[in-house]
Amino acid sequence: MWMDVADEFYLGDNKNEKLGPFVLKNVWKVCCEVPKWKTYNEELKNARKRKSYHLEEDRENIESEEEMPKRPIGQKTAKKAALAAKGKSKAMEDDGKSKESTINVEKLDKFSKIQEEANANRMKVLELQQKLSSDKIETTRLAHLTAQENRESKKLEMEGRMLEMESKKIEMEGKKLEKESKMMDAYNNLISQDTSSMTDDEKAERVAAMKCLRKMLFPTVI
Repeated sequence: MWMDVADEFYLGDNKNEKLGPFVLKNVWKVCCEVPKWKTYNEELKNARKRKSYHLEEDRENIESEEEMPKRPIGQKTAKKAALAAKGKSKAMEDDGKSKESTINVEKLDKFSKIQEEANANRMKVLELQQKLSSDKIETTRLAHLTAQENRESKKLEMEGRMLEMESKKIEMEGKKLEKESKMMDAYNNLISQDTSSMTDDEKAERVAAMKCLRKMLFPTVI
């Protein structure tokens, strides 16, 4: 029924206002046959028809305009379009250059990092070389000290041997002096002996002993 359709239209048209269903149907039934409202409804229908007719005509005109060939653009418009295209191309070139510069900056950063790492490794190598050089110098110094100590030890050993030889020499000299002292005592005893009671043989032996002792004690005396 068209009344149901009208109710649905009313609800949809007043959805935002939340008015609910149409409740004045009894009033509408009384007024729908009144000449005044009949005339109003007929004029409203005619106005709607005219409006729909104009809308269809405008749509047909728009479609016909779209089908018509476009008018060629003027010289100024073409120049503006060319300048706009050139600016866009330049912007794209600038964008490409900026991207390229960004890539170059990234490459420079990467290269600088590699160079910093290489410098750090070089410093480590130099420190290691300095340490090895210091260790080598210390080893050389210790070896020199050891050699010097060995030389000192050998020198002391030689001096000890010389002292030992001197001691032996002194000991020998002492023994010699002791021997000479005994020989001198014997020589003095022979000189001081009384020869009056000696036999000729004893006297001869005494003289021979004295000559031998004198020769040993006084080798330079004739």
